[in-house]
Amino acid sequence: MVETSNSESAAETSFRELCIRARAEMGIGVELTKLEGLIRAGLDELGRVLMREAYAAADIDTPTVRINGVLHSRVRRYTAALHTTFGEIEVPKTSYQPDRKTHPVVATDKALGIVEEHYTPKCAKILCLLTALAVREDVAKIVGEFGGMSMGSATMYRVPQTVVARYELARDLVEHEVRARSEVPPAAAILQVGIDGVMVPQEGQHCDPRGRAPKGDPEPPRHERKLPALPASPRDGDGIEGVAWHEASVATVAFYDVQGKHLSTTYLGRMPHEHMALLAGLLLDEVIDVVGRCPDLRVVLASDGAAGQWSILGDIRARLPPKMQAEAVELVDLFHVAEHLQIAAAAICAPDDAAARVMRVGWIETLKAFDDGAERVRQSLRHRLRLTNRQTEVKAIEQALSYLKNHRTRMGYHAAEQANLPLATGPTEAAAKSLVGVRMKRSGARYSQHGGQTILTLLAAHKSGRFDTLWHVLAERYAANVVRSAA
Repeated sequence: MVETSNSESAAETSFRELCIRARAEMGIGVELTKLEGLIRAGLDELGRVLMREAYAAADIDTPTVRINGVLHSRVRRYTAALHTTFGEIEVPKTSYQPDRKTHPVVATDKALGIVEEHYTPKCAKILCLLTALAVREDVAKIVGEFGGMSMGSATMYRVPQTVVARYELARDLVEHEVRARSEVPPAAAILQVGIDGVMVPQEGQHCDPRGRAPKGDPEPPRHERKLPALPASPRDGDGIEGVAWHEASVATVAFYDVQGKHLSTTYLGRMPHEHMALLAGLLLDEVIDVVGRCPDLRVVLASDGAAGQWSILGDIRARLPPKMQAEAVELVDLFHVAEHLQIAAAAICAPDDAAARVMRVGWIETLKAFDDGAERVRQSLRHRLRLTNRQTEVKAIEQALSYLKNHRTRMGYHAAEQANLPLATGPTEAAAKSLVGVRMKRSGARYSQHGGQTILTLLAAHKSGRFDTLWHVLAERYAANVVRSAA
């Protein structure tokens, strides 16, 4: 132990000792990995010392306090764990309550914005971001390599779930605040609104680890016992035991400049829910906010052929200002059209794959080159139908004709291309892949309704460039205005 003066703080002593230990390891042949580990551990210890000092300096232990203007009386004094980015520390806390029926709160925690009683805002933010990006085992490994935070993987995953559970309780207000703090790209001239469905693996009823006999539905997780659970999902009534797949939903609000160059995208994602109702509401609020700020945007409504998705987009169009509503364009995703035409071409040209591709490309170019491109392609398909009696070919052509007929009013690709409007739902397809496909469809993965929604909410905010904004809004809800009384 290094000799210290009476005026030297514990933090200063810790830092001096770290420098001495680190310098003792230096020299020719130094093991840098060992040295970095020593320095990292020393810095974490220094961080814990300073965080204890910071909490102690803010400590409130008076007979009464006012929290958001409400008088609270002291209940008890105790010591509790506080997780920081440098590791766990023990701190003294004093709890208060306004009356005997209300759950006690720690005034110092409210003044400092401590998250869920045991986590500093920075610590909780990191856990939420890592959960959005990686599975819990990977999160624990990443954190372990960096040092500092040392809680178990279950805790690392539970904290974000509890944070998002609180988000769900005030979802509309939180999203309103997030939108108010977000910006529309200054160069934006075109707004594409897209929606899609994507399957996710969910925990079915009585879902137990592989190889174990089902024991019935388990007790709800801690955050759902403490806070209300999410609305019911298809898994609650499908009668399937074990893992089952249900349709989640994603939506995008993508901005393009006047030349058709993509600028940015806002992502939304919801776990399976009846008629995509929750996603539809969030998407509508997002669009109304944007067009309210930028009434000169040209709106493009885009999706594949799903009737339910077009119903949602139709409702959104009906809520647009009259001029914007009249100028809005509905376009079925050109790549989905190409897929249907490829099936028909493959049936006609079988087994000549090259000829099929050329035929499909010719039809797509016809769609883009002529105002009546959809009708020209339909005529071509009807001509092919008259020339064949092979059932596989007849079936494929009839299906393509039916698809074109159902969406002929949404195939104005020639005019759209002339106006530099996006012809495909690239941002929405990217949302389906990045929010669900890459993150959630891993080998052996399965998600509860709330566990999956935790990932979708946080990851969508990250992909949208809104994670910091969302976190600031959520963190503010853990803080309060605290005024201490005289001792």
